[in-house]
Amino acid sequence: MKELNEHLEDIQRQISFWFDNIDLLFQAFTRRSYSEENGGENNEVLEFVGDRVLDFYVTKILMDRYGYTKSQLEDFDAEEDDDEFVVDTYTNEGSLTNIKKKLVNKKMLAHRIDKLGFKEFLFMGKGDIQ
Repeated sequence: MKELNEHLEDIQRQISFWFDNIDLLFQAFTRRSYSEENGGENNEVLEFVGDRVLDFYVTKILMDRYGYTKSQLEDFDAEEDDDEFVVDTYTNEGSLTNIKKKLVNKKMLAHRIDKLGFKEFLFMGKGDIQ
């Protein structure tokens, strides 16, 4: 059990966040194959929630980078113009969707997991390991 606690401590140190409920962190790194072989819950429900959070956060970043309200423009005239939310001239919904897809696709997320070294912390069953 000490190895498990060391793994979870290493993850927390790496992300600079300490969990009040360490069981959730363990669950987040537990693949279905491991839970089927050893019991307990796996990461699939947390993955679903995390996907929604990631979508929200990436959308917020894109809006912060490419979007603004018209009142932020130098030539905004409050008497003549509505204060609407817009994106820059070179950006539209389709291009924002494409940028977001590139940022959150499986290949990109797998690359981030590898870069952060989290792959070694996954609890996998024998089938996943092979």
